[in-house]
Amino acid sequence: MRQLDYDTMDDFMYHLLLKIIMAVTIVTAVFYLAGWEVPQYPCVMRSMLGLYCPGCGGTRAFFFLIHGQIGKSLFYNPVVCYAVGFLTIYMASQTIMRYTKIKVSALHFRMLYCYIGVAILIGNFFWKNYYLVVKGIYLIP
Repeated sequence: MRQLDYDTMDDFMYHLLLKIIMAVTIVTAVFYLAGWEVPQYPCVMRSMLGLYCPGCGGTRAFFFLIHGQIGKSLFYNPVVCYAVGFLTIYMASQTIMRYTKIKVSALHFRMLYCYIGVAILIGNFFWKNYYLVVKGIYLIP
């Protein structure tokens, strides 16, 4: 088995995230240039249990975020803003540190950042389902 050629976890995460960002950019460009619509699949959890899933509203949150409507993005799924903000700061600081002579204190990968994202996801899940089950209010149509 081939051993990965990375010195640190930051090297691994930086290159992994760079590849994911490039792949998402290419797929998005193909969809946009071909005029295809993004497929909409029904949420299995919502259709079977009638509850919001932890990722419910994530796509809409992303679209609101890229259109500059941060408040709506936070309402639909706050973990999207957290992830995009963290990834932007992480990738920018790592890129500046690696490819320029500017002395910058780069953000380093810590599992704590993942735990914070999971905590936001779980909190969002309980908050939306509390309003749905206890108060009978549908927050996301």
